[in-house]
Amino acid sequence: MLSIDAAAGPTRPAAARTAALCLVTALVASCQLSGRITPTDGGDDIMTLPPADRPAPQSEPTLTLDDESDWIQLPSGEWLKGSVVRVRDRTLEFESDELGGLAFDFDDLLSVRTAEPLVLVTRDEKTLRGRLVLEEDDVWIEGEQTVRLDREEVLASIAADGGSAVDWSGGITAGAVTRNGNTKQTDFSLLGIATRETAQTRWTNTYAGAYSEAQGARTANNHRIRSVYDIFLTPRFFLTLPSIDVFRDEFQNIDIRITPSAQLGYEVVDTANHSWRVAAGPAYQYTKFDSAPAGEDDEDSSFAAIFSSFYTWDITADVAFGFDYQITAPIPDTDEYNHNLILRLGVDLINDLTFNVAFVWDRVNKPVADADGNVPVEDDYRTTIGLGWQF
Repeated sequence: MLSIDAAAGPTRPAAARTAALCLVTALVASCQLSGRITPTDGGDDIMTLPPADRPAPQSEPTLTLDDESDWIQLPSGEWLKGSVVRVRDRTLEFESDELGGLAFDFDDLLSVRTAEPLVLVTRDEKTLRGRLVLEEDDVWIEGEQTVRLDREEVLASIAADGGSAVDWSGGITAGAVTRNGNTKQTDFSLLGIATRETAQTRWTNTYAGAYSEAQGARTANNHRIRSVYDIFLTPRFFLTLPSIDVFRDEFQNIDIRITPSAQLGYEVVDTANHSWRVAAGPAYQYTKFDSAPAGEDDEDSSFAAIFSSFYTWDITADVAFGFDYQITAPIPDTDEYNHNLILRLGVDLINDLTFNVAFVWDRVNKPVADADGNVPVEDDYRTTIGLGWQF
């Protein structure tokens, strides 16, 4: 323990503070004598720097728009750099490297400049191709011939990627699991989606399949191919013609089931981050069974009603969620319905590589017995976890 005799003089900390104060006072006095700092008029310890040797620039700031990116000017006057994805339902979708997917009211934007050509459709169904320039209520399409339009005449547009008037997007996910030893099992699954879009059409193709073996015997073998072609009648209403669904499931006793349909659909939500559309209409369903009990037909066909719903959500710039659902009910035997549900979650890794999780639920409400009288279980579930590639 340290003890200090008060009669011997100030403590060490007090002496240090006194020495420091004397040093600061000497430095201030020296600076004042040299003219580098001067005390304020109030005589306190606040000091000021010498006046600037030149005035601050008074010119207005300028913005240079490079020719390799698209630019949009917001109602606030701010400019954003990125890529114009599409215009539909008076909404402009924009992709920014820093901010991700964004959506803006097309009628509120002050200016738009695109670096690459796009395909634009007018309300009277004319199709134009070229760079888009928007200023106030005027729109110019700079192609082989420059055309000027009123903003209200624009119905839709889409980026003409690589000089093509269509835009392809999609991805594929593969999963595989093998086990050896006391249990010998192999599981394969594949999920692929490819969408082709123009300013007025959308063609979506989906494949989902799974194959499994355990101890040398097959335990799963199912495949589904779906192709849907949408034609936009208005910015939100569309006609699906045709739509076709082809399904096979060995363990549901379905050799092949083909369901062509025509549907009328509506875009409930269509923004940069959310998309939800629903459709319904008449269908025809043909089914060929792997086998049937003696004396019963191994084929069945009927008219049907079909309803579908497709939803996507870009949760963040790197995480996306999807929900696809379709139900088909034969007429008049609606209790023999079947439905298909797919849930998808994708996380971007590097470049175009993604980590994906998919859950598939197939249900046949009234399965048909096979030749041995075995009735399949109504529900089939499977989960696919694997790496994917996006384009």
